[in-house]
Amino acid sequence: AEGGRNFAVDGGELFTGTPNNWTNVNVPGDVIVNAVAVDAVDPNLVYIGAANELALYRSQDAGASWQRIPLSNEYVGAVTSIAVDSAQRLVYAASDTAGIFRLRDVGTSMVLSGHLLVDEPVLEVAADGSGSGQVFARTAWALYRAEDYGLRWLQVSDLGSAPTALAIAPTTPATIYVGTIDRGLLTSQDGLTWTTANE
Repeated sequence: AEGGRNFAVDGGELFTGTPNNWTNVNVPGDVIVNAVAVDAVDPNLVYIGAANELALYRSQDAGASWQRIPLSNEYVGAVTSIAVDSAQRLVYAASDTAGIFRLRDVGTSMVLSGHLLVDEPVLEVAADGSGSGQVFARTAWALYRAEDYGLRWLQVSDLGSAPTALAIAPTTPATIYVGTIDRGLLTSQDGLTWTTANE
């Protein structure tokens, strides 16, 4: 992470530190932590997702205090993954029951500004924070690409295989990596054209 501060989730708890020296971070009492993301521009800005409610928690002081951000009253579920687009001040929260939520960070609070309902659990969401607006999400069977900074989503139809892993590297331009069941690792820089990186 930026500034040498790393965060990790294990057993429903949040930790900070380095690979050989982790310390527990206090979170609100009843929260079982399921996901964590740190803003690439401001390493004190940390987001956690709950396993036991559809809610995010935001810390502006590296985990010293937390603000609860409820995502939905209509669904029961867990936050499975969080991605931060630092350039656009957007946060994407994936869930196991209610798809993907798009929130805008307005400094003092978070505003829910978009929602994609998917009929299966969303396992991962990844965003390029450099300003390109590239955001992707995967389920066990499909990959989705955001358009208009996450206001609309399209299913990626030309992978030729089901996605098993997802990451975006902060190269210039950003590189999207998608692991697949039977086509190896695929890469793209526009989310439209995919190249086999290995077999």
